[in-house]
Amino acid sequence: MKEKIISALFVGAISLLSPLPALAAAPEFGTVIEGLSIPGIVALGDTRALVEATYGAPEACQDQTVYESEDRGYDAICDFDVIGGGQVTIYYEDSDGGLANGTQDDITYFMRWTETADGWFTSAGVNTTLADEDSEVAAAAYPDAEVLRFEWGSIWQITDYWQGIRILRSPNFYAGTVTVSMSIFHPTAPPPPPPPREKTVRVSDIDLSIVKRTVEAAVRILDDRGWSGSGALVKATWTLPDGSTRSVNATTEYGGWAQLDLNKARRGQYTLTIDNVVLDDHNFDPDNSVLSASIVKQK
Repeated sequence: MKEKIISALFVGAISLLSPLPALAAAPEFGTVIEGLSIPGIVALGDTRALVEATYGAPEACQDQTVYESEDRGYDAICDFDVIGGGQVTIYYEDSDGGLANGTQDDITYFMRWTETADGWFTSAGVNTTLADEDSEVAAAAYPDAEVLRFEWGSIWQITDYWQGIRILRSPNFYAGTVTVSMSIFHPTAPPPPPPPREKTVRVSDIDLSIVKRTVEAAVRILDDRGWSGSGALVKATWTLPDGSTRSVNATTEYGGWAQLDLNKARRGQYTLTIDNVVLDDHNFDPDNSVLSASIVKQK
């Protein structure tokens, strides 16, 4: 009997030393520490082995190919289910900061979770639901963040580089919905601001046609982003069949089009030459412009 008791105690002691079973998935609720860790206390810099000991085996992994390179990180991006719905995606690199090699020694450097994991709140009190329904409040929780907005003013990205947190809002214009994801990364200094954009305008098209005794000229102006340049003053010169010239100008309207028509045209060749385009805060770009066009009136 004494031997059986000792044997049972020995087995019990061994079981206490054995590692606890991993979770079937990431926990449904918890706190995200910006630039450090996510619920389940999986931290940036943890090994793949430690992550899988906490969350279990990943739902799926994929390799990561470096753009314009044959190098490939093996099992570099892995998805783990979150209890209650959603997924967390963990990005790995090797211990030297290079591409992941697919071993248990790979370490985490970036973690992103989907909006259905709405039980994950950052230490600033932001979750995906708040980021979806009141993005201005979410941005206010990170006063030092870089906030990027669409042209109509709504927020599409909030990134606090100092704290290592990003909130991404991706609209589906056809469905009228917004998909939100959040992520953490190692804190870093923000990137330097891009140099100021040189705003330019150019002539993209000159369409000439003849209607009775009028040479019609439609000139289109676009800016350096390819958007129509409404309100631009187009200055041009007509060269008539007898070699004389006539100066004309017009202001672009909807679509960036300006009409520079010539009336009382007679038989012969007419050439329109663009002299300048004037638009506030923009420079004229003649090198990338259509500068002239000709048409012949037969009778």
